[in-house]
Amino acid sequence: MTSSGNTKPPTPEELVRLARQVLGGDGWEGRLAALMIVDSATVWRWKVGRSPIPGAVLVALRCMARERQRLAAEAKRSPLKRP
Repeated sequence: MTSSGNTKPPTPEELVRLARQVLGGDGWEGRLAALMIVDSATVWRWKVGRSPIPGAVLVALRCMARERQRLAAEAKRSPLKRP
């Protein structure tokens, strides 16, 4: 997966945790399917461990999670000024 030697495959638990964090609670499976351009049944198979989770899916979710954290931190530093 990475050149650093981390070849541990993504787990369903990690997928669920990140997807809920990034895409919200209820309905995250459909939103993830749309983002990854796969059928919702594919997401279900990833979630229950029936199919391996492509590394790119976790990379995308991690990137989105980091960006959300960055934007939240930026918003705290520079709150909107209202007239």
